[in-house]
This record gives sequence, C-alpha cells and structure tokens, in this order.
Amino acid sequence: MSLGILKYLRRCPLCYRLFPRVEWLCLACLARVSEELTLKHRMIDSRIDHFYLLDWEKEDGLSPLVYSLKGGRCVWAFEFLSQYFRKLQSPRRRRLYYPSKEAKDHAFQLAHQLSLSQGLTPYPLIKSGQKKQSLLRRGERGRVHYLSERKECREALFVDDIVTTGSTAKAGFKALGQPKKMTVWSLFYRNYL
Repeated sequence: MSLGILKYLRRCPLCYRLFPRVEWLCLACLARVSEELTLKHRMIDSRIDHFYLLDWEKEDGLSPLVYSLKGGRCVWAFEFLSQYFRKLQSPRRRRLYYPSKEAKDHAFQLAHQLSLSQGLTPYPLIKSGQKKQSLLRRGERGRVHYLSERKECREALFVDDIVTTGSTAKAGFKALGQPKKMTVWSLFYRNYL
C-alpha cells in the first residue's frame, strides 16, 4: 500500500483493521459497541447521582476503546457518545463542569459536545496539584482538590470520562460548595471492588 493512502487511514482501536481516518471505530466495531451502550444509573453518595454508558472491567477488552478517547483527538467519538445523554434532564442553572488540566483534552471534548447538545455552558474545574489521577492509589485519590471561581451552587452537572472511586466527583462537589444536588455523567464506570 502506498504511503500516500496511509495518511488517510487509521487502525481501529478494537480490531486493528484499517479504515478512513475521519471515523472513531470501523463500522463493524461501531455497531458492536453501539449495541452495548445503554444509560445506567448508580449513586456515588447520597447527594451525587451518576449516569454512565459502559461498565469497564480490565479483562473485558474495552481498554483499547477507553485509551482511544484519551487526549480528545477524535471529536467524532464524543459527538457520537453525547447523544446517549440527550434524554437526561440538565440543571436549571445551565452550567456544566468538568475536570481540567487547562488543556483541550478528552474531558474538554466530552463537556463541549454535551454542552452543545444540552444548551449548557461548560466550565472547567482546575485541578490543584500535578500528579495524574490514574497514577494515584485508591487511598490517595481522595486527596484530589479542584479550584472553582464559583463557590456555591444549588444544582451541578459534572462530566468525566471514567468514574472509579468517585473521588474526582467528590472533589468537584466540594469545590462547588457542596450543592444540594449534583449529577455526574460519564462514559465509563470502573468498579475496583
């Protein structure tokens, strides 16, 4: 295959077949993933609702899918995934918060696409500290803190790509002045029990 054609193709993160660069997954894998996408609900704690699309376990083969979203390079994937949250009611205050490293990464892309489909304004919560969340042990995750220009709100919507222990959502909850109700929307839930 000539090198000129290769620049227009990419490998599917799930099956590794070559397909046009504009898509996120090849058509066969997109159809398979679409069958598994359903909105699920759980509580992080008594004041934090969590809605998510997929349960991610280390052995279930979703790791390549998760890592294909990191960095936010495939905008089409976030457009596609945001449609599953359309039927959920968004807060009256019309604000959507997301964890930020002050870069246009996957959290930004997901928040941006959800803000477009829901008519919300996205606001970053800037992480204080430099250590990457995924590198922290379970006990250390509870020490994550976010900075917010908004110290108090009654109702908040928080968006994240993966929820594991819920510490990111809880840190956002504290940064927003512990609202009466907070809802978290994420793509994946990873239970570490």
